Amino acid sequence: MKKKDECSILIVDDSKSMRKVLILILEEAGYKNVHEAIDGNSALAFIKTNPVDLILGDWIMPGISGLELLEKIRANPKTESLPFIMISSEARSVSISNAKKLRIDGYIAKPFLDQEVVEKVNCALGF
Repeated sequence: MKKKDECSILIVDDSKSMRKVLILILEEAGYKNVHEAIDGNSALAFIKTNPVDLILGDWIMPGISGLELLEKIRANPKTESLPFIMISSEARSVSISNAKKLRIDGYIAKPFLDQEVVEKVNCALGF
């Protein structure tokens, strides 16, 4: 099993400040291999050439939404089991239900506590 500092995490969010906050939270928790993508398309390009252990994806983004990104990841045999945690202010139960159908590994509602992010990431990665 990998150690925390060996795990590769990709944060996908169109908000630069949100990506920076999440990177700081994860680095303080011992995750040192944290990458960022500004949208779903750049996330898909990144994971084609870089192995990732977990994706933290924003729900509402321009272009490909977080849900569409999750659908594409689940449809690809190479990434279908890649852990994916959705982070969003989208809190309608029908939306969350749709994400669960696509085997989402966690959901974090904005605004969130640092500890909630760390707990969900630890759980998804088996720590």
